[in-house]
Amino acid sequence: MKNKLIFCCLAFVLAACSKNNNLTDDQNDLPLTITEITPEAAFEGDEITIKGKGFGTDPSKIKVYFYGENECPVVSLKDTVVVVTLPVGIWYGLNNYGHFKIVRGIKDFTFDKVLTVKKDLQLVNVNNLSDNTSRIRPDNVMEFETIEADRIFISLDGVEKEVTGATITENHYKTFTVNLPPDFYDTDRFEDTATAWVKVTAAAGSKRVSKDYKTRLMPETFINRIAVTSDTWSLKQLLAGGKVLGLRVEGRNLFSRCYFKIMNTTSNTLIYSDVLGASNSGLFYSELEKGIAVTSFTQGAYRLSLYTPEGKWMGDANSFTLLK
Repeated sequence: MKNKLIFCCLAFVLAACSKNNNLTDDQNDLPLTITEITPEAAFEGDEITIKGKGFGTDPSKIKVYFYGENECPVVSLKDTVVVVTLPVGIWYGLNNYGHFKIVRGIKDFTFDKVLTVKKDLQLVNVNNLSDNTSRIRPDNVMEFETIEADRIFISLDGVEKEVTGATITENHYKTFTVNLPPDFYDTDRFEDTATAWVKVTAAAGSKRVSKDYKTRLMPETFINRIAVTSDTWSLKQLLAGGKVLGLRVEGRNLFSRCYFKIMNTTSNTLIYSDVLGASNSGLFYSELEKGIAVTSFTQGAYRLSLYTPEGKWMGDANSFTLLK
């Protein structure tokens, strides 16, 4: 009787095992669903996470393909998630994308969810920078032509700064149009133009690509002298004669975007503000004369202050007085 009982137990276990084996063999008939594929765009060689249900847990019975027969090596597998590596050599043009196909056992499952394949990160061109003729100053507007970049960094003497406030235009390339940061290099470091190596880095996520450029660093505007052409004026005579106050600036690298402010020193109020209007190409150790309209002025004492395009104070003119 005891032997008969043992025999029955063994038969039950074998039947259960056989049933489980049949479930594994019949898994092709079970549904396989996909709920999420991340990221939506990736570089070749990146890991892709596919979430869903019905993958199984046997790596030998799961194959993942992208865009045809490009097999994606399986990194890890659970019944609800499979992680694969996007194969190398599948990028063939801009806006390249494709579907995933999963083969479980002998059955194919193709899904509507697509993934965009990104070209390797490239820094194509930087205007105003070359090995021979480039000259840059902190307020230059520059264009960085890239493929797949989402950030731009500039490094001078090993100090890296991210260029912010970029206007990105999409064409064949992604173009960043930016103003160089005002603190791109120390304004007091150069008595005149100097040669330096500038590194430009394009970044996309954790990927980075850089190029070195030899350039001439233009010193910021330097003012030697600011003068109003007379200390005392008759406001009545100026208005009646249609004349203007004369401003004379002597210095280096004067740019149109350098600006000045005129304050009434008695009331401490801003009376007038304007730009110099010098040549956009800059003037070395040169001088500029400008007329200042006096229609908004009243009798009183005034002070004129000059600033660089970046807002750095460059100095004051001698105070002047307007009389009735």
